[in-house]
Amino acid sequence: MHVRRFLVAVYAGVHLSVPLMSQVSAVVAVRSVVYGLAYAVGAAGLVRSWPWARRYALGLGAAGILNCATYLAYFRDAAFWAWGPLQCAVFIALVLLLLGRRMRAHFDERSPFWRFDRFSMHLVAATVSFNVAGIGMLLWYASLEAAWTTPPLRVAALVVAVVLAVGSAAILRGRVAGVFITSVAALASVAVGAAVLARVADGSLRGTEWQKWEAVNAVAGFAPSAVAALLCFGVLAGPMVRYVRRAT
Repeated sequence: MHVRRFLVAVYAGVHLSVPLMSQVSAVVAVRSVVYGLAYAVGAAGLVRSWPWARRYALGLGAAGILNCATYLAYFRDAAFWAWGPLQCAVFIALVLLLLGRRMRAHFDERSPFWRFDRFSMHLVAATVSFNVAGIGMLLWYASLEAAWTTPPLRVAALVVAVVLAVGSAAILRGRVAGVFITSVAALASVAVGAAVLARVADGSLRGTEWQKWEAVNAVAGFAPSAVAALLCFGVLAGPMVRYVRRAT
């Protein structure tokens, strides 16, 4: 358990130290503070054994792995091997250390709202983790420089991130409405992602290759969240309709 806390705490420190670098922009500094606080919350959750902490930390790990994979797939250059393997190893280690029945029993099953007696509950729990990764990458895109995005797209990404966070919080509280909310956010994120990739593909917005990768990386980061949320909705649509009918 100490190793898991340490890994998350290290990344909190890394992100929180970015604003100290004089060459970064104000937007990047704010984003790094937000990310640092997010990792700090994850570390605190693991320390206090909060029920949602495992799913939250798994989402942070998934986001990190997706970042590394996208960089390697996009650039395929030697620079990746200078820092990429270590980054990937840390995030993969975090995910692996949080897998298994013992970890689920220590965290997830302490929640009074979750019962892992059906496959659908495991799917819902996995969706929450992917949502955490998706929220982070939507915020990433919302904070990008103007070269490879537009103000409406940045605002849309920010709004979708907020809606996805609200839906995920509702799921953690055992609210059926959370699945509906995350499904709506998933559809909206698909629309945002399609618009982003269309602008990257047609070259209508100019920027450096790094800025282009940042846009692609953001989409790659929140795409799994959209897939998981829509799959979750598809599996639970029938039971949710019956539940609503009985409630009314």
